[in-house]
Amino acid sequence: MRLLTAAVLIAATGLATAAQIPAACMYSDAPLNLRPSDPIKDFSGVLPIADYLDEVVACNTLVQFPSPLIQQPTAQTSPSRWLQSERELYGQVLAKHPVDVLVVPLQIQGYGLDRIERQIMAAEIVQAIDASGRLTAADPWLVSRALGEGMRRIDFLDVDHLSAKVGAKTVVLGYVGHDTHHAFTLTLQVFERSTEGVDHGLHKKWQQDWRSVPFSDEETPAFKMRKMLPEIMRLVPLGLNTEQSPATSGPKRTATSKIALTPRELVTAAGRSVPPLQAFDLLGAMAQSSPELSREREFERAILAAFESAGAT
Repeated sequence: MRLLTAAVLIAATGLATAAQIPAACMYSDAPLNLRPSDPIKDFSGVLPIADYLDEVVACNTLVQFPSPLIQQPTAQTSPSRWLQSERELYGQVLAKHPVDVLVVPLQIQGYGLDRIERQIMAAEIVQAIDASGRLTAADPWLVSRALGEGMRRIDFLDVDHLSAKVGAKTVVLGYVGHDTHHAFTLTLQVFERSTEGVDHGLHKKWQQDWRSVPFSDEETPAFKMRKMLPEIMRLVPLGLNTEQSPATSGPKRTATSKIALTPRELVTAAGRSVPPLQAFDLLGAMAQSSPELSREREFERAILAAFESAGAT
């Protein structure tokens, strides 16, 4: 009888464990041609879906014995004093300049786009909000550093705290991912802050999904989203002036010019004579190769400056 009871308990534990195994890892031992359809590629249901990498990491850091399903710490969940210090610093910087809207860096759903692509897409939304002249939005690069630069997923509590710190009554959250077949899916959400009663905090007001948007190596998701911006900004419930739509052409090819300024002069009033595209390109080229994020910021700004340059001609 004791053996039977023990067998039942072990079987029940096994079933409970199997039920909690992340979808991405349930068939990791099976050959590709024998696996069922990949749930991480399925954008047909409720969005956003999980980040594929998070699912895999979660699967491979689960320890079932001696106690079932103990989640071991990962790079995402392990505390970092350096990262926390940077977040606090840039949070304090942002707090000195209150804004109406906080646009959170685009996060990953499904298979991920690289951090440069996601940062450019978020910055394009910020530029469109600022261009309306009705609302102000926080600098996307400072927001990224205040929430953890390059993070694939961001804790909603961190978003809530930062939005309160900068006085933003509206928060725009975005998720983007691809299906490994040159189609990406974009999800945007708008949250509004309530300060009355027991329901104070952020509450979701709106969500819109753009599914299976085709892209290519020549026309990347950031380029595609640039073309989608007029539609996106009409739909996002921010009360913006949609008559002033951002330009949808690609970057303009500019002639090479000589910059006779020192790096210090380039970032002061004297540097205003240099077109932003060329200035950011030069700063990015001069930046050290490590850490990569420092260089990426300059080239991201250069790409956005190229978009603006194309729209102005």
